[in-house]
Amino acid sequence: MFPHHDACLGRYGKVGKKMKNRKIVFSHNQAVILFLMMTVTLHVLGLKIYCLIKGTSLITAYLDYGSKILGVILLGEMLLLSYLSPLKFNRDALHWYSKDKLKYFYISIAIALLVIAGFLGFRLYMNAKNPLYQEIPMFGLYLNIHTRWFYPINIVFQELFIKAFTQENIAVALQDTDKKDRSDYERKHAFLTAFITAVFFFVLHLQYELYYMTGAFLLCFITGLLYEKDRNIWGAVIVHIAVGFLPRCFGILQIIEGVW
Repeated sequence: MFPHHDACLGRYGKVGKKMKNRKIVFSHNQAVILFLMMTVTLHVLGLKIYCLIKGTSLITAYLDYGSKILGVILLGEMLLLSYLSPLKFNRDALHWYSKDKLKYFYISIAIALLVIAGFLGFRLYMNAKNPLYQEIPMFGLYLNIHTRWFYPINIVFQELFIKAFTQENIAVALQDTDKKDRSDYERKHAFLTAFITAVFFFVLHLQYELYYMTGAFLLCFITGLLYEKDRNIWGAVIVHIAVGFLPRCFGILQIIEGVW
């Protein structure tokens, strides 16, 4: 009655066999596109659902716990895709610097110190310009705001997720040929790799104000270029703490937001 029935069974039977081989289901490039789309979708849905449950349209309500829940979801996504797809996680990014790469760690420290000096100079300038700013302490941890006590740990996870997983796989996708690793990765793609990763990081900060998203983009792009050289997250972690954690410590965010 159904002349193509056996042919269809044969076709989908082959697909079923392929599904058992996780490396055949998706090409690396397809897996990267799926990962980027799925991550952004999860982020937007999580943001909307959380605000719906909390009964508010204020995105700031998401900062306390919603973004932490997202972090757990993204961790699960990373582990799942590492197992079920050709995407890889660079475990070596957790290792300490070798002697020939140590200079990039020093560069990261220098960038962090320049950022700190800029924050301090801006704060002193604002103090001199308007005595009202002197009401804000020159330095405070403010660990009770948006679960900031968890922020240093979250930074390590973010850099693992963005550098050792996302940027690694975007880099492989941008290679001229379909290769399994980055041993012969052409450096001409380093700029584009860091840029695409930074745009992705920019979108993942859509719950923040535009200036914050822009800062996230610049942070990810600069540390991404360094990562292309050292393939290590610890320099990026130091710069990330300086750029992401210290502005409120110096009262910079309070000044920008007009709340103190």
